[in-house]
Amino acid sequence: MPEVALPKAPAASGGSVAGLLRAELLLPALSMALLYAPTVRTLATGLWQSEDHAYSPFILAVAGWLAWRRWREGLHIGGAGLPFLFLLLAGLIIHLCGRLLGNISVETASVLFVLPGLLGWIGGWRRLVDLAYPLLALPFVVPLPGSLIVALTFPLKMAVSKIAAFALHLAGMPVARQGILIEVGNYRLLVADACSGLQSMYSLAASAVVYLALARHRSPLRVGLILLAVVPIAFAANVARVVILALITYYLGDAAGQGFLHGFAGIVMFLIAFGGLMLFDRMLGLIGFGREKAA
Repeated sequence: MPEVALPKAPAASGGSVAGLLRAELLLPALSMALLYAPTVRTLATGLWQSEDHAYSPFILAVAGWLAWRRWREGLHIGGAGLPFLFLLLAGLIIHLCGRLLGNISVETASVLFVLPGLLGWIGGWRRLVDLAYPLLALPFVVPLPGSLIVALTFPLKMAVSKIAAFALHLAGMPVARQGILIEVGNYRLLVADACSGLQSMYSLAASAVVYLALARHRSPLRVGLILLAVVPIAFAANVARVVILALITYYLGDAAGQGFLHGFAGIVMFLIAFGGLMLFDRMLGLIGFGREKAA
């Protein structure tokens, strides 16, 4: 009786659903979901409802999308690495300490150790390289500790108010400054925490990581320069915001400066800052930094 050749089932590719549901990947995914479900619930009912942290769920969702996109392109699965196991255990200890102390910053920061440790333990360094950009976006989901915010915000507000007052003086405006208080004509403007630029730097850096992930530059130097440029660009944007609000208040009155235009100016300044970041990236490309792009 002649043999009948049965068709072979096609091998599951790295981007297939079957590949995603492999046992060695499904169990860690479920473990992460169970471990951080209470953390996400605490953030969702607390900090994520505030204006300063409202972008965090978006960054988290985009990081997940970027990871899924890389997954479909085919990720490397290698052997376990013992150093990554220690990193994983350290992250679990940090998570436990943050949970017991009720410190959401520490609790959330533990993911920066747990996830790389888990991925590295499963697949080694190659897996971390594959997921470099999603992992790079994770620090911007971690809320900064209140003590660090206080330590950084006041010097930034002083610098912003000083430069903004100088710019107004150059424009011929009747301006005087006392600390973080700027007097323009008959109006007084207090440079608030939101105008310090700290939160703008944080959110702009997170957006820059997403932009770099989509641009997929190969040059580490180009990526590093773009990320470093976030700080001066965000700072300059906040100085411009304070100057514009001072001009609006001086010419249109306090109601205009503190009303809808106040919040709208923040949105416009962020868009301008992000546009400046893209322009800086374009300039780096024109002068020869990282001309190659990943396929």
